Amino acid sequence: MVETFLGTIEVLGTCFNVEAYSTSRRFVTSLMEGSVQLTSREQTVVLKPRSDGYHRNRGEAYCKKITDFEEYSWREGFISFTDASFEEIMKKFEKHYGYEIRILNEKVKEYRCSGKFRLSDGVNYALEVLKGDVDFTYERNKQQSVITIK
Repeated sequence: MVETFLGTIEVLGTCFNVEAYSTSRRFVTSLMEGSVQLTSREQTVVLKPRSDGYHRNRGEAYCKKITDFEEYSWREGFISFTDASFEEIMKKFEKHYGYEIRILNEKVKEYRCSGKFRLSDGVNYALEVLKGDVDFTYERNKQQSVITIK
């Protein structure tokens, strides 16, 4: 069982992911195989394979079918994105590489692209590849886990 700030997820023999960060107040349980039961303050919902389950702050639980599996490419060791903004790509890097990324260069925010990076190649490799298309520099502070885009 996984306890979160909004409810409980009970594993019923499955392959699933939970995204529940109190800082963003976002809660999603993604089910690929098997069965998962979400219990909120108000109700219980059983997810079917290839669906996302959500909790609302009001205590409601609901689910919907997954239509875009790009978010789940991490299962195969990739970060994938389609027509994503630079900021969206950096948010994925933050999530998967464990760094806070601060964007000081406003010009990079206009950049959009599609692509795929191997997680195992690391954040430096991914940033260097992006530098081939976008004019920016960056500093990486390993002690504070911060990358600053200039």
